[in-house]
Amino acid sequence: MQKKRISLLMPSQLKQDFKDLLKEEGVSPRKKSSYFESALKKYMSKTDPEILKSLERDGISNYVNDSSDVYLITEDTSIALDGLIYRLKHLDPLLEGVQSCLVRASLVNCLVNK
Repeated sequence: MQKKRISLLMPSQLKQDFKDLLKEEGVSPRKKSSYFESALKKYMSKTDPEILKSLERDGISNYVNDSSDVYLITEDTSIALDGLIYRLKHLDPLLEGVQSCLVRASLVNCLVNK
């Protein structure tokens, strides 16, 4: 199955917290992308207005992004993510950096709801 590579900048604390969660859950570094993809799918299952509100409320795009990471997702998830980005941009045309915001928000959501 084809995988899509997502790389993004993020706060170093978020990256460390996610790494700690993986260690706590017993997830090996090789399974990091699978774990991330589950978190992303769960986050994307919310309604578009809920997601838009959480992105605005949490100010995810306003954090200092001083670290980076790479995740691999399946083509199906990639298509779903692209569709969600399109719908969110339709709801708020001024929204910028939507994919990165969604990815960071899904990680935050994963950490908060562990």
